[in-house]
Amino acid sequence: MDIYNTKRRKIKCVRNDDDVWGGGGENHHLLEVGKEYTLEDIVVHSWHTIVYIKEFPDVEFNSVAFEEIE
Repeated sequence: MDIYNTKRRKIKCVRNDDDVWGGGGENHHLLEVGKEYTLEDIVVHSWHTIVYIKEFPDVEFNSVAFEEIE
C-alpha cells in the first residue's frame, strides 16, 4: 500500500490476524479479509502507519492489513 498517497480511495483488507504489531493492530478483528474499504486518512509514524477507513470512523488500523486495489 502506498502510504504516501493520502487521496481517499478504495483499499482491500489482506489480513486481520493477531500477528500485526504496532499501532492499530488490536482492531484488525473488525476487518474482513478480501473486503474493500474506503480510505479516509493515513498517519505515517517512524515504525508504523495508521490507516483510518470510512466504515469504522475514529478506529485505527495498521497499514499492513491493506493493499491497493488496481
